[in-house]
Order: sequence, then C-alpha cells, then structure tokens
Amino acid sequence: MSFLPTEDSVPSVSSAISYFQSPNVDASVKSAYFDPIYPVVPLSDDSPIHFHFSSNENYYSDMRNSILELKVKVFESDGNPVTDSDKVSYDDGGIMNTLFQNIQVLVNDTLVSSGNSLSAYTSFASYTLLTPNSTKKSRGSNSGFYTKEDGTLDAKLTVLATKTLHLAAQPSHDFFQLNQFIPPALKIDIKLFPSLPRFVFQKLEKAAPDVTLTISEAVLNIRNVNIVSSLALAVEKVKASGSNLKIMIPKLIPTARIIPTGSLSFAESSLTTYGHLPSKVILGLVKTSNQLGSNESSPRYSGIITHGFEKPHHAQQRAFLPCVEGKDVKFEAKSGSGRITAASLYALNQIEILDG
Repeated sequence: MSFLPTEDSVPSVSSAISYFQSPNVDASVKSAYFDPIYPVVPLSDDSPIHFHFSSNENYYSDMRNSILELKVKVFESDGNPVTDSDKVSYDDGGIMNTLFQNIQVLVNDTLVSSGNSLSAYTSFASYTLLTPNSTKKSRGSNSGFYTKEDGTLDAKLTVLATKTLHLAAQPSHDFFQLNQFIPPALKIDIKLFPSLPRFVFQKLEKAAPDVTLTISEAVLNIRNVNIVSSLALAVEKVKASGSNLKIMIPKLIPTARIIPTGSLSFAESSLTTYGHLPSKVILGLVKTSNQLGSNESSPRYSGIITHGFEKPHHAQQRAFLPCVEGKDVKFEAKSGSGRITAASLYALNQIEILDG
C-alpha cells in the first residue's frame, strides 16, 4: 500500500524519489473515481505529450490502475495513407512498450524519474529477432496493416478506413514503475517522448514503404482513491450509526479453551469482554513439535483457519485474524505434528462502543 499520514502529521521525505518509496500500512479504499487529464499543450511531432495535474487534497493518485488512452494515425513516409497492400506490421501485444522512448516524472517541479526506456528497445529487438515472419503477418492482419494472402479483409476494416489505432495501457506497467499511490496535494508532471516510427512499425518486405505516425489524441485517466486505515474506516462506520466511541489499547483476553486432539477454538463469548467484537485479534500458540524447534515456551502455530478460510503461515509467533461483524468468531489451529499446550488471545485496536 502506501504511507498514510494522519491529520496531525506532515509527511517528510529525504529526497524527491521518497515520494514513491512509502512504507506499508493497513489501509482500505473508501471510494474512487477516474479524472481525465488532457495534455497541457496541443500535440505535435516536435514536443512530448505533457500531462500536468495536482493530486486531490483528500485523495491519493492510484497510478497502477490509471489508464492512458491514445489515438495514433499511421501514414506512409511520403504522406499517403497506409493501404491494405502495405506489408507493414507491429507487435500488437507490446506496441505501448515501443511507442515511447523516454518518460519524465516530476513531483512539485522536481525531476524524480527520467531516462530512455529500455523496454522500447527490448520489445523492438525481441519482436524483430524472435518472432517468425508468419506470425508477424498474422499479427499484422489482426492489427489492420497487412492483408491476408487471398486479399480478404477482416477486422482491420475500421482501422483501414480511419487510418487510426485506438490504444490503451496502464502507464505504471508499460512505461515506468511507480508505487501504487501518490500522496495527496502534490503537483505531478508526466512527459512522454514518442519513439521513432521504425521502433514501432516494421516492414515485412524490403519493398514495403516506410511509415510515420502521429498521436492525434491523448488522455490520461487518473484513478483517485480515498484511502483510510482499516481502523479509521471502522470508527467512521460506527460514528455514522450515532454511537459514542472509545479506543482501547491492546488488551489480553485470557479466556482460551484447549482441545486435547490438537486443535484449538475460541467461542464467540470469549471475545465479547466489552460487549462487542474487536476489529482484529492476535492468536499465539505454544506447542510441542520437533519440526518447529525445541523451545516449547515460544508461541508457535501452523495453519490458522478463520470462518472456514485457511490462513497458511510459517512457524512464526503470532497471527493477525480479522473479526467479521455478525458472524461467530471461532478460530481453529491445526497442530500438525505437535500438541498444543497453551494459547492466548490479544485484542488489536479494540473499539469500545458506549451507549448515549
């Protein structure tokens, strides 16, 4: 996930790139929407595609799930339209990787990412050297710039009529690597520098014409998300119900029932010390098992099951298990080769609801 500042704290970074190197937190997406961003200046062959936007004060920019949409017009190098007889093809599975050779990302006017995209050259070399010519012809036919041997036309009719490719991609996957969320209230500039046409379109025959391309339309659909901590989301839901709240510190719940067969379960009554369920609990087990070590005094467990869903774990000390409102809270621990000798439950971020 990403760094989630509270209202009383201000995020600080040691360098600009730290904006994209955030620690993990327990967070949930409360709401989300797409915001279309258009280029700052009209598109031309001599300038990069420049997107500028400010992340919403209350929302994070979810770059991983944002979408870049493009319309690319293709012509012969002499300006004539590409015809169905032109032996021109491209890698339809990786065209967005080859379309841009350089991407710059600026945060608050500070350059945090730049450099030639190696993916463009890698995709070009891979497609040229490793893809059989028959496959290129097949892909060209599907893509709209190559005719089948019998001269028939298929799905490429629309492309041939408009001479326009409609493309879409997720920028963080195809162009640059960013963490999922960009923190709120930042100015973001993204500049995309198109590659030369020869790195995008390839001739299947020497007699095939050279082609050129023009990006006629571009829009970057930024997905904005309102993320909150899981605890804050639970508190907000309780507030909406009109109840008063009190946040409790993690507290030991001593009730535990040992089952001699090696499995362990906690009934719902053992978790209702304050008349409600905690948001999460920590389960610690002490068991005898040569596979898990000889120190029998350390909490051990293997294979936690909660509400019928198995939670696979390694031989660690504690498991964090969610409590689901309206369902019985019963945990079962499979002991494996060892015998459970003791167990304990702790409430985590427990919420106490007071009437009135």
